Amino acid sequence: MIAIALALCAGCKKKSKEESKPVDLPVAVPPVAVAPARPLPATKPGPAYFTMGKLLVRYDAEGWTRLALDLTGRPRFAPALGPHVVIVGDSVYRLKDDKLVEVPSLSLPTSVSVATDGTIWALADGKVVRAPAETFLIDDFKPEDPLRGLAIASDGSVWLHTLDRTYVRAGDSWRPVDVPNVTGQVADILQLAAHPQGDLYLVTSIGLHRRTGDRWAPIGTGFDTELTAVLPGPADRFAVVRKNYELRLGDSRGTRELEQTDLRIIQIDGSGRLWLVTGDGIRVKDFDGKLLRFFRSDETPGGTAFDVSDLRIVDGGPPVNVGGERARGKVTGKVEGSAAGVAVIVCTSSKPDFNTEPCEGVDNTRRTMTVAGGRFTIEDVPLAPLKFWVKRGEWRFTVHDDCCDHMLPDATFDIGTLRLK
Repeated sequence: MIAIALALCAGCKKKSKEESKPVDLPVAVPPVAVAPARPLPATKPGPAYFTMGKLLVRYDAEGWTRLALDLTGRPRFAPALGPHVVIVGDSVYRLKDDKLVEVPSLSLPTSVSVATDGTIWALADGKVVRAPAETFLIDDFKPEDPLRGLAIASDGSVWLHTLDRTYVRAGDSWRPVDVPNVTGQVADILQLAAHPQGDLYLVTSIGLHRRTGDRWAPIGTGFDTELTAVLPGPADRFAVVRKNYELRLGDSRGTRELEQTDLRIIQIDGSGRLWLVTGDGIRVKDFDGKLLRFFRSDETPGGTAFDVSDLRIVDGGPPVNVGGERARGKVTGKVEGSAAGVAVIVCTSSKPDFNTEPCEGVDNTRRTMTVAGGRFTIEDVPLAPLKFWVKRGEWRFTVHDDCCDHMLPDATFDIGTLRLK
């Protein structure tokens, strides 16, 4: 709702009745409608695969299972619509019945992706190669400029890109596809990526572009020349990385910062959940940042040698909630000073909008008052990165320990002293 202030003229000459004229009162301007996020596609549960050091492990409804031990290098996964493919060093393996079966490759493949029918597509020595069975075949496609990347869209179409052009597989040949404001312009294509249940994306030196259906369109992010990578999600969900390593989540509603310390790897599953790997474990959150599950490093097969180098989630991912678990907790602490009756407010918003109170309009806001000694307790706080504000004369931001996405459900965390800024 937009508030409109009216300035009244004090001391103006009073007009007679005959001189009075109708006054046009300002009309309230309705707020701009924000398109809702696209509904998530129907999906089935699937396992999550992790590489931990030289281990390959799976997590599903039955828990953790080790699939391979002491691999010769650090394994990584190829994006896949079909069967999973694992790359270890310069070797390519199919994951069949929880075992790795090597597919002999001509040279070190890059931009590896897997189609629905199981065909492995990749770039090797600047050429397009594919493995419909257990050997790689060389494609004779030779564009004028070097090939830089490959991706397979959710509809099964195979895409390539050079510095500023894109191509799609059409039968047994490749057809160029123009991207508005990119093709033939001074705009470098940095990345081509897709999600099995989502859209196809291009990161360029001038911004982010998304292909929905058969049309490419730019997506405004507010920092278009600062992007380095995109992580596609299902429907219209995605994450982007800026040059300063800031990570932002986006959908039809816009983009917002994802606050997570020590973040190393992120994946978005077909259910729209975030799988976040940090130095102390694995967090699973919904797309709005609410914590659903935290796997401590010592709860995983990696144990004290916890070192996740990659992960891949199949379909909608595995269930993660424990029966009866609530993604809430309790926070105790103290406000700087010792006054009782001081208001404390907490939410996930890091700063208020202009002319509003902290946390105004934020659904996960919690409030309390201090008691003797400046102590406070806040119940039912969301397990997410939270910011605390204190009203001491006016609302003041506080400096405090990180809270509260590392908490376990129903746990109590003492945040210590909230230091006033």
